[in-house]
Amino acid sequence: MWFDPKELLAQQAREIAQVEAGGFSGRGHFGSYYALLKGLNSDWVRSHATVSDQIARSYGRELGHILGSRLDSIRSVLDVGSGVGAITNSLKRIMPKAAVTGIDIAEAGVAYAKQQYPDCTFICASLDADTDLGSRYDLIHCKGLLPFVRTSDVSIHMKYLRACVRHLADGGLFVLVNPDQVESVNGNIKDGNIPYSDLHISKFEIYTMLNWRYSDLVPHRMAAPLSIVAGRVFGRLVGERVLPCGQHDRIFHSAKGSGKNPTGQSLGCNLRQTASVALGPRACVLRSGIPLGKTACSITGCRKSW
Repeated sequence: MWFDPKELLAQQAREIAQVEAGGFSGRGHFGSYYALLKGLNSDWVRSHATVSDQIARSYGRELGHILGSRLDSIRSVLDVGSGVGAITNSLKRIMPKAAVTGIDIAEAGVAYAKQQYPDCTFICASLDADTDLGSRYDLIHCKGLLPFVRTSDVSIHMKYLRACVRHLADGGLFVLVNPDQVESVNGNIKDGNIPYSDLHISKFEIYTMLNWRYSDLVPHRMAAPLSIVAGRVFGRLVGERVLPCGQHDRIFHSAKGSGKNPTGQSLGCNLRQTASVALGPRACVLRSGIPLGKTACSITGCRKSW
């Protein structure tokens, strides 16, 4: 697959060469990260990663609402696919006592993150079946990782889920955030295609998380009802059908080893990946301009009860 580490490294080299030759168009994240690092262009990267610290902080706050008191016990965090580090830093802000590490295969992204966020640690590597970081983490966060959002192949999903779970500490959490698109792990989770027994975790459960655009304005408990209203209003205005996103915009929570959710609760989110007005179980898509997208988020517990 094109997102295998070897292919990605080759793509990285091509895009960096294009940037240096002045022929890069901004369509790839490797070249965009490199242009940002070198001060050549700060706009390209916005299509590929969260750069705004304001957006990242809103994301972190909403994730904090979801995790609640579980944050108190987290002392180590691994952000898989950390990009340019803004989201990684948001995790540090909501868990200041935790050692937060970001890992990404993009050299320029990691270099930029090291410059901008010295309170976090960043590793330039791919987290896959062949990776052993020599550590286990209380929380593993994974937002928009290519193997989870560019294919519906459950065997590929399992390969990377195993890599993540292998690095989870006892009682750890796994947070998986994916854009709402057909070819992603979302459908396999919804359709029950994930063999949980192979991962030794319980079945994912689902909740809703407030969209970042409204996280500073709307009480968290109002996310679901306001989402329904927003979806209907915008759908009528643009003549576009309201899309139910209950199967996508969710967090899934499970426990490793027990075969069930140790808390009897589940966690969920609806996070802005493109330009979403969705606040909960409903959303709409506009034909004009950027589609109003939705993002799914999964959280799994690991091994021991809370």
